[in-house]
Amino acid sequence: MYNLPSLATLGWLILVFFVLWVVISLPIYIASRVMVSRRKATLGRAIITTFIAIIAFILLASIFGLIFPFLGLLMGFLGILAVLRVMYDIGWVYAFVMAIVAFIFIIVISTILALLGLALFSFNAAAHFPSTVASVLALTNFQYPGGP
Repeated sequence: MYNLPSLATLGWLILVFFVLWVVISLPIYIASRVMVSRRKATLGRAIITTFIAIIAFILLASIFGLIFPFLGLLMGFLGILAVLRVMYDIGWVYAFVMAIVAFIFIIVISTILALLGLALFSFNAAAHFPSTVASVLALTNFQYPGGP
């Protein structure tokens, strides 16, 4: 029998998802306030832009990443620029500058949250990397050169 999560757990997950979505949308909102007219620079538009940009990046990076991983990242980034271009009615250069400004604000917001003991991103998986590699090597019966 499956152990289904409680409604309270699902409620918290949904709440955390939406809070993180808004927090991740803040750099786009701030960059749009700096780069485009105040009429187009709304938090609602930034939230929708962030959602569409994430979908575009995932799709393009997945499809083109099958051919060559770097090409997937490049096409995903171009997809983000295309979304910014369409949503804010700006050119490619402005979209690129807006992405750079948003990235700078991501760093600033992440630093502030880290100083408060919170984090948007976690790199804890890197701490477990050696044990993960050892587990995979043990499963494949790999012998280190010169080892026992």
